[in-house]
Amino acid sequence: MYKKICFMALFLLLITSPCHGAMDDVDFVSLCAQGSPKEVLEAIRNGADVNAVDKYGTTPLMAPAGYDRPEIVSILIKTGAKIDYRDEDGQTALMHHASYNVKIESTQLIIEAGADVNAQDNSGTSVLMHAVGSMANYGNPALVPILVEKGAKINYRDPNGNTVLQHAAYTVNNLEFIENLLKHGADPRIKNNGGATPLMAAASTSDARTVKLFLDLGLPVEEEDEQGFTAFMHASMNNGDPEVFKILLKAGAEVDKRNAGGVTPLMNAVTAPCPSPEVLRVLVQGGAKVNAVDNEGRTALMRAAQHAYSPDMITTLLELGADITMKDSSGKTALDYAVANNQDEEILKILGKKPAPTYEPINYRKAAFGDYAKGTRLLVTGEVSQIIGKDVLLKTRREPYVGYTEDPVYVMVGERVRALTQDLFAVQGTYQGFVEMEDMLGNTLSIPCIKADKYQARERNLQDNMQDELMDGIMDILK
Repeated sequence: MYKKICFMALFLLLITSPCHGAMDDVDFVSLCAQGSPKEVLEAIRNGADVNAVDKYGTTPLMAPAGYDRPEIVSILIKTGAKIDYRDEDGQTALMHHASYNVKIESTQLIIEAGADVNAQDNSGTSVLMHAVGSMANYGNPALVPILVEKGAKINYRDPNGNTVLQHAAYTVNNLEFIENLLKHGADPRIKNNGGATPLMAAASTSDARTVKLFLDLGLPVEEEDEQGFTAFMHASMNNGDPEVFKILLKAGAEVDKRNAGGVTPLMNAVTAPCPSPEVLRVLVQGGAKVNAVDNEGRTALMRAAQHAYSPDMITTLLELGADITMKDSSGKTALDYAVANNQDEEILKILGKKPAPTYEPINYRKAAFGDYAKGTRLLVTGEVSQIIGKDVLLKTRREPYVGYTEDPVYVMVGERVRALTQDLFAVQGTYQGFVEMEDMLGNTLSIPCIKADKYQARERNLQDNMQDELMDGIMDILK
């Protein structure tokens, strides 16, 4: 079928004279991506350039990548399209098509036309590495033997030392592609420049099936990269699928392995970009010490308080036995870290932050002191009537209907009083009930008592209209 279409295209080009007004490059590239074979043939007959390049550096042969257009690819090849032309990123048409190889007919046509199967783009990525696909578009396993048969180097290493197997291991759900690579000679023991293996790559993406595959091949679970990280530690830095950790633990992974900073996998797991409380449970059930400390004395709970993505991580650690009172080498608790990192109130509350006390101003019109329960936090203002050792007696005012009645209030300050008789006085404190004391005439009085948490005294302003403003200033200090 393809040969018949190509023959027709060449026949039309030979018997028909070129017309004026050929389609511009941008339109022709777009047409090759979405137009019909008939429209593409007509455009070529009218003078369209099969080696045109649009403003993005895309050629007509690159344009159909991802659209599965083998008829158009065949037409372009037969009419002189340059097979190994490179765009500004150094990518060839074969790389473009290999990256979107849901169906491989178009890619096969380009390979059969003599495309360089070992070409590398500007970043050193090979055709086989492009064929791995992406998280959204997995590689087509059927392309592996085709490229290898044509001479593609299956163990080529990019500038970072990664092989195509490592590229595939970094892409989740690419197990069949990986199996084809192994079947055609990919070496799972090759490490990249950082000493990482394909097993570590699979662990970092939380791909449980691929992790199991590499372990079944005999790759050592405790092998370390150049930084001393094992596959288990790579998995913890991403958190993710609890099944990966179960598989690695079953294979003998050391659950409390530390890096140079003394950081354990559990500490990594609480700050991972994809945190899972279930992973924390798996690690602790596997023997991880929940209150282990790093080189700075920080626990997993402290690290979670610094980077908490959700309160679930904090609550899970506490359920697993994390000690909320522990302090690091600088004396900070998990709550201190949470406060310093502006965590939300829910997290602060979980970590033990006590709510700010609220004080109730006394309303003499509506209630007497006998109506308040002991322990009520109250706010009282008045004038200093008498200094009794380190405590004071206040004169407060209430206004039942007309006139003024002065009520005495005993304030337990607990320290040397910084006030003079008749100073304006404001106090926040806890209601203690009534105390008995004698007045100047020897009479015994029952007087309400406030134990002060805070107090402030100011010299009385003789101008009555300034008194409220002065008291407002005192109240601001007490807030």
